[in-house]
Amino acid sequence: MQIFRPMVVAAVTLMMPLSALGDAPNLQPGEWEFTSISSTMGHEAPEEDAHTEQGCITEKDIAEGARFLIADQGCEITDMESTHANLAYSMTCEEDGQVVEMRATFEFMSDRLTGRITSYLETSMGQIPMHTEVKGQRLGACD
Repeated sequence: MQIFRPMVVAAVTLMMPLSALGDAPNLQPGEWEFTSISSTMGHEAPEEDAHTEQGCITEKDIAEGARFLIADQGCEITDMESTHANLAYSMTCEEDGQVVEMRATFEFMSDRLTGRITSYLETSMGQIPMHTEVKGQRLGACD
């Protein structure tokens, strides 16, 4: 399941074995709604973008670790820590000649989760920071 819009999906990836993810996240299986709100800071006023998706998280997803939160886009993980309650990682991604460095943290609370992703996009005009707040809420059983 991919939770984030394409720019964030490109920055959120995993190229490590599932065993490196540590404990299964403290999340209940079921239908979930995820909302991400991104803001880009620059010389002008920040632009905000909200995106909401729903999807089913299965017992198998949870048993395999937090991989369902991370899309595979060919980035390099530079640091990662994972526990039953938290996931934190740093990574560097390159796509179409642009480099994105990011740090993400998630907190798992059984029927909800929160996360924060801070990304820095290297462009010809300099570094552009982007902040994304993620909230997830369990809605009930999967259809």
